[in-house]
Amino acid sequence: MKQKLSTILPILFSTVLFDQLTKIWAKAYLKDQRSFHYLYDSIRIVYAENKGAFLSFGSSLPDHARFLIFSIITGLVLVVGTFLLIRSKTISKTDLICFSFILGGGFGNLIDRAFYGYVADFMNVGIGSLRTGIFNVADMAITFAVIYMVYDGIVNKKKKDNQVNSQEASKKSN
Repeated sequence: MKQKLSTILPILFSTVLFDQLTKIWAKAYLKDQRSFHYLYDSIRIVYAENKGAFLSFGSSLPDHARFLIFSIITGLVLVVGTFLLIRSKTISKTDLICFSFILGGGFGNLIDRAFYGYVADFMNVGIGSLRTGIFNVADMAITFAVIYMVYDGIVNKKKKDNQVNSQEASKKSN
């Protein structure tokens, strides 16, 4: 368990810390400012307050419903998820790292929702009209961890399938 905690806690705390520091910066320097465009408008830095979840989903709900769903229930899910991650017996190092980033991102956004009633977002990427929603560091941690887990799952499945196929081929040749 100590080895697991020595992986989980630094990732979780550094993700929350970096997320919160960048949001403090965004509120101080971007709020009520124009957007900034970089790399031929493929990166935009623009401040937004998201009262909902991903892509403002649920932002039109009444305040009490948003608080219940996005603060109370999300907080419980994150606490239970952290407990289960620490107690898991059969988790790969890759999944442990990825889930730590997911939980760190979740806690980073939960802090905003619980204290401010919204999540501070400030980044947008894309080409022309093909763009992402506005996001933050917590969202990046969650997204990249999920993408890597999917990638890792596909690669490991192919490796496992290749091992099974080569074992079956060697059995047939014997």
